[in-house]
Amino acid sequence: MQSHSPKISVLLAVYNGERYVKDATSSVLLQTFGDFELIIIDDGSSDGTPKILNSFTDPRIVIVSNEKNEGLIKSLNKGIKMARGEYLARMDADDISHPQRFEKQINYMEANHGIGVLGTAVNHVDEKNKIISTLIQPQAHESILWKMFFECAIIHPTVIARKEVIEMAGGYDVRFPHIEDTELWMRVADKTRFSNIPDVLHSHRLHKKSIGSTKSSVQYESGLLLRKRFIASTIGVNMPPNVNKWFSENETILSGDDIAAGMGILLDIYEYILDLGFENEESRLFVRNDFLKKAAALMSARKRRVSKTAVSLLKKILPSPLRHKLKTRFMKLAAK
Repeated sequence: MQSHSPKISVLLAVYNGERYVKDATSSVLLQTFGDFELIIIDDGSSDGTPKILNSFTDPRIVIVSNEKNEGLIKSLNKGIKMARGEYLARMDADDISHPQRFEKQINYMEANHGIGVLGTAVNHVDEKNKIISTLIQPQAHESILWKMFFECAIIHPTVIARKEVIEMAGGYDVRFPHIEDTELWMRVADKTRFSNIPDVLHSHRLHKKSIGSTKSSVQYESGLLLRKRFIASTIGVNMPPNVNKWFSENETILSGDDIAAGMGILLDIYEYILDLGFENEESRLFVRNDFLKKAAALMSARKRRVSKTAVSLLKKILPSPLRHKLKTRFMKLAAK
């Protein structure tokens, strides 16, 4: 263990991750910015994970072994309490951080003191590290906050955050497994500012055993609850169930009353973001264009289409790697 307090405390929780954890750990150790401690919480693994972790001799690694499997949230909160760094960085046990990730994020945070949570763009990769798709999230705080009303706009394993922001919030909430990051961002949205670096600095792995594949239904239901709570707390409106579902999938068939209620909520959200002001013209245009696109889609939500039912069914039965491949293909076709 390092004698001085490192700049970054990297939190990596792993449970039976023998297939990928060596590569994930190595990608952190090979960062061009080296002033960090890597806190690895082995969450009661019963496979070869402990042996792999103990094969590393880098003094920046701190290994914590849970006697039994406690889950990701409790493991991360344990890591937060141990962390000595000014910043907290997330890392998943099946992902790869690109070599300059920490360097670029730290430089950005040191130059932008108002930013409390910073993500990056990612490549989605499959089990063999083949790129499936690239996801670049909006960069400015207002654009991120706008998108947060509809889906998460900060990719959890890419995050570097000021530790004081996460500690002030009390860490992750155990009541929201598999969507703990979205809940945390919503909880600190009025206390700090968000940003995303547009550079691809992380490879996020999609595979049959990933959370996106095995817990998608839990994420969906929890997402509905979080949005309802977020909209109530930010704009003081009660979200009708069908409209809430439509905001998640754009596929729920709505009645005329639901469309009217949804349009009112959409306008309230838009006005809320407008009142915050915009960091730059790009951010303003992103929010305006997305508002217009959602408003147009909402107005046609009364039309029953077979494709909506088919897409909804596919989302439930397809593993996340295949869903991303199909989504990327459809987007390319639509752009032609």
